[in-house]
Amino acid sequence: MYFKQKLLVYIFILICWTVSSNTALAQSKKIDSLIKVLAARPEQDDKRAKILIDLTTLTIVNDAKFALKYPNEVISFQTNIKDKIIVSYAYRLKGIIHYHLAMYTEALIFFNKALTIAGPLKDDYAIGGALSNIGLVYMTQSKFPEALKYYLAALKKFEKIK
Repeated sequence: MYFKQKLLVYIFILICWTVSSNTALAQSKKIDSLIKVLAARPEQDDKRAKILIDLTTLTIVNDAKFALKYPNEVISFQTNIKDKIIVSYAYRLKGIIHYHLAMYTEALIFFNKALTIAGPLKDDYAIGGALSNIGLVYMTQSKFPEALKYYLAALKKFEKIK
């Protein structure tokens, strides 16, 4: 069973790499559009934060270090953000970027910060996402019992969503 799952992941990655140049161009246009919208919205509020989150998700694949500036900006004005799930998501994205940069200790710090914010809000999706991200870091470090603990906790949260 594990082999089949691993094979499916490799196939998925291969498909993602073979995405046509038209899709890449369309993504570039989305990024350009969001940058223009961002420039027209200097207010440090939920709307600006959501634009920055969208920019992070679009740029993280091509340049993780560059993408880091967007969640950092969200975190810089987090006290102005009403929807704290946005702040939690910014920390998760920051953790994902550090994970991609093989900075696992830092990734765990940011995933735990996201979990700390999402916990009191009782957002099962955000909590499950942070828990599964923590599990991923431990799995990458070959700390399998620890990874399993977090994956099972994430599974419980995701099952509540159904």
